[in-house]
Amino acid sequence: MKHILSAVLLLLSTTITYAVPTKLNISDAIEQNIITVKAETNGNSFMRQGLTLKIKNNGSLNFVLIMNFGTVFKCETDGYSSLILAGEETMFINPMQENIIIDVQTFSADSKGKVPEKGLSYTYSNVDKSIHIEIFKYIKQRRLYSELGQYAIWLFTNDHNINSVYAADNDAMSKQLIERITEFSTLTTPEYFVEQKISKEAGKPVFNPKVLNIFTQVEHQIKKTEVLTLAIYNSTGEQVQTVFENRRYGKSTQRFRVQFNTENNPAGKYYIRLKDESDILKETLIEIL
Repeated sequence: MKHILSAVLLLLSTTITYAVPTKLNISDAIEQNIITVKAETNGNSFMRQGLTLKIKNNGSLNFVLIMNFGTVFKCETDGYSSLILAGEETMFINPMQENIIIDVQTFSADSKGKVPEKGLSYTYSNVDKSIHIEIFKYIKQRRLYSELGQYAIWLFTNDHNINSVYAADNDAMSKQLIERITEFSTLTTPEYFVEQKISKEAGKPVFNPKVLNIFTQVEHQIKKTEVLTLAIYNSTGEQVQTVFENRRYGKSTQRFRVQFNTENNPAGKYYIRLKDESDILKETLIEIL
């Protein structure tokens, strides 16, 4: 009886340990030939889960596969935009497992390419390390799988200007994203923002660099009653757009939001000027390329 009791106590005191599966980034697993991946566009937007991966485990390892941020897949058909992974999805892979299917979150990695069509084949290219992982994480946490998130990606993959990272219908979130970008890069907050156009039509250029609108905010502390005019002028001093004119303000701090529609204005330098009845109080230089 004593022997049986001792065996039971020994069994109860034994710690059971389980092997923790190895974690592998998909980029490393492909480069080390641990897995084979075939990728194809599935008809979803390139700013959504636009790429379907078909994965084969080439060996006897079981592991957790991580779709690591910044992994780039290049289209096998010339002219179409490369796609960059931005979701950091994970999945468990069994030994010798085949036909593992997953749709992954993507963005365009090349603003000069065309919008991918459904059924295009893609192959692994590289990991783009120009984008800080914290920026990817912020986009994922805030679910910025939209034009705003896309502009943030092109800021690094295609050297777009930081003032392009803006959504007119989400001013607050745009500025929060800009703040995060400046925190993890050498870029600084711009004086104004531009609105451009992203195409979602298959086969069309994914990006049109023409500036459609310019947005900024003019802040002014008024110490005594003033009559103010806020307008936009071209390089010759001609007034091309009025925000407001000869408006009276009492003692206060004012923040004036300015939207400059640039579609019908030629390229060149323009000036947003806040004036009283005699002087220019504030001036912001903007440029249409």
